[in-house]
Amino acid sequence: MYAKRRVSSGSSSGPLRASIYCRISLDATGQGLGVERQEQACRELCGRHGWEVAAVFVDNDMSAYSGRRRPQFEALLASRPELIVVWHIDRLVRRTADLARVIDLGCDVHAVTAGLMDLSTPSGRLNARNIVNFAEYESEHKGERQRAAGRQRASMGKAWWGSRPFGFEMDGGHRDAEADALREAYAGVLAGASVAKLARDLNAAGHVTTFGKPWGPASLRPVLLNPRNAGLRAYDGEVIGPASWGAVVTEDVFRAASRILSNPARGKGGQGPAAAALLTGIATCGVCDGEVKQNRRYHWKNKDQSYAVYVCKERSCASVPVEYVDGRVWRAVTEALPDPAFHAAWTDQRPAEEADVAALQDESRELRQRLNDTAEDYAAGIFTRDQARTITTRTRNRLAEIEEELTCIGNTYDLTSVLGDVDYVYEQLDDMTQDERRALIRAIVERVTLHPRAKGTKRLSPECVKVEIRTASSSDSG
Repeated sequence: MYAKRRVSSGSSSGPLRASIYCRISLDATGQGLGVERQEQACRELCGRHGWEVAAVFVDNDMSAYSGRRRPQFEALLASRPELIVVWHIDRLVRRTADLARVIDLGCDVHAVTAGLMDLSTPSGRLNARNIVNFAEYESEHKGERQRAAGRQRASMGKAWWGSRPFGFEMDGGHRDAEADALREAYAGVLAGASVAKLARDLNAAGHVTTFGKPWGPASLRPVLLNPRNAGLRAYDGEVIGPASWGAVVTEDVFRAASRILSNPARGKGGQGPAAAALLTGIATCGVCDGEVKQNRRYHWKNKDQSYAVYVCKERSCASVPVEYVDGRVWRAVTEALPDPAFHAAWTDQRPAEEADVAALQDESRELRQRLNDTAEDYAAGIFTRDQARTITTRTRNRLAEIEEELTCIGNTYDLTSVLGDVDYVYEQLDDMTQDERRALIRAIVERVTLHPRAKGTKRLSPECVKVEIRTASSSDSG
């Protein structure tokens, strides 16, 4: 029920206290000039009517239609104003849900461009709803036009973005220093570095986002996952073909990094805790095939001494000291890496893997073009809705299959890239971070299984830790 608290004509208790609200959807310059002009006009209106300006609430560079929280709009409602003064009603609300909240305040709204909007009467509320309904329609219609234009630009492969992306100029050319930094970041992802570490490295090198802010995991991760960096055009999260601008990294590097960053076990944006030990998430229990975790055990002779162990998460089937397991696995890796037979197997495999990847990527591009053609043909009336839906469903299903095949090949392909300079990798073994060591282990080791000690003994033996090194044939089997 509407309960009006004050009237706009004033009262014997003194002048009305007006709350001014200003908003602009897009402040291209960042200087707030649009909201300053609104505030000046509102203050002049208050002066003509003898209203006291009690407070000014400003939401700059913020849409009233998007549904995002407007902090100053919320503060205005919480202040229980006597009178709201705005430039135009659509500066205050563009959604019927927000209008209902303003009506519940029980105060008038006065717009510089339209005069008093008396929300205490049915006709006043009807007029307000009509204005907001039309504004809501205009926002929806504008969104449809923008989406259509965006897809058309994407389908043409032209460089277009609202603000300059990191690594690029507005015309699609590269900004060399930033492009080099992006390449280093992708190399870091493939080497096992966390997104948080990569963000710190960018900041240490003097790089900031294109908005002038320091890098963090939340801002860097979406940049690394953007197909734009591989010279691919995308619309609404879907890659639809090659772009006209040059790639910062190859599609193979981008896909490999995307697989790593999109792995749910990794966590979002590199913000999760680092792996507690070298082999958590890699080693498994040899009895139940379950995951293992790091824990601590007390020495059986001295209860005051404890040591770290890997133990089966579910049943505690096996418990083996971390130091012993890490040593056995790392030794197996360092011995396998320079082995000529091991290296030759992977080197021989690389040309076949490259051919498979290229063929799948070509097919993927053709299928994405088919999706675009189907949409255009449906719009032109060549296909019925059911026909277009059938073609789209089958095409998307095949695209999903291709992504799975590329993922299966990915481990092999990534490893051949690592082993492409085996001498350099071998030289860096002692200086590797834990993240880098984990990445190398995942690439070279097929499986690490932990087994209980032999019955009746507390002595460790090689049988407690089994390490299976990858071969070309084992990876090829998926």
